Amino acid sequence: MSFLFKVLQFMAHSIRHTILNYAHPAPTLIRVYPGEKGTLYRSIVTHLIDACPIPQLEIVETPDRSRPVVWIDDEIPVAGCMTVCRYIGRQWRLLPIDPITCATVDSSLELLQSFLYPIVADIFTESKQMCDHIAVFATILEETFEAGDTNHLNGFESDTLADVCWAAAWKHVIDMEGVSLPATEFPNLGAWMRYQCILREDSPTEEDSATEDEDPEAEPEEEEKKDQ
Repeated sequence: MSFLFKVLQFMAHSIRHTILNYAHPAPTLIRVYPGEKGTLYRSIVTHLIDACPIPQLEIVETPDRSRPVVWIDDEIPVAGCMTVCRYIGRQWRLLPIDPITCATVDSSLELLQSFLYPIVADIFTESKQMCDHIAVFATILEETFEAGDTNHLNGFESDTLADVCWAAAWKHVIDMEGVSLPATEFPNLGAWMRYQCILREDSPTEEDSATEDEDPEAEPEEEEKKDQ
């Protein structure tokens, strides 16, 4: 019975997308306003759109709005950064269909929302407050990586919507906000950032920092000064 169940499960997975496409056909037009220029919301939505080249999707500008908005077949607009991202992610199948794995991705997206709000609301009065805020979430993400696998959040075999959105958020914070992440304190997150092209491959690692601290030529020089 167990073998039969696995065969049926495999067959169901194989035809699932075909059935879903028939039950919920793709819209003929998707219009997206990614948000105000220069904002963290816009960086995330535009990065996602670049990663998901959906033919029927077009970017529009609506100066009277601040939050990202999506219009599906010119119906009533639906607003919200993560709402827009989730819809695009479903269209491009960056959200797993399996309820359990999808819940894991949703958990990472919910964490991202908590990360975004204070930055977008500009509530920090000192740079240290933002650095502390970022360090808290970097620590949480560091713990989501499985041992030996730092290429994808939550240990998945490929990028999900969480990877794409978090990558855009980190890139904006590093490039636009001027915040640096101490990769030596977060080796797994640092490796993921290199994989996502957020950090350069030649960025210093924990081993490099240790080597620099223990410069073999430094000690003889100090001893020489003492002798003199």
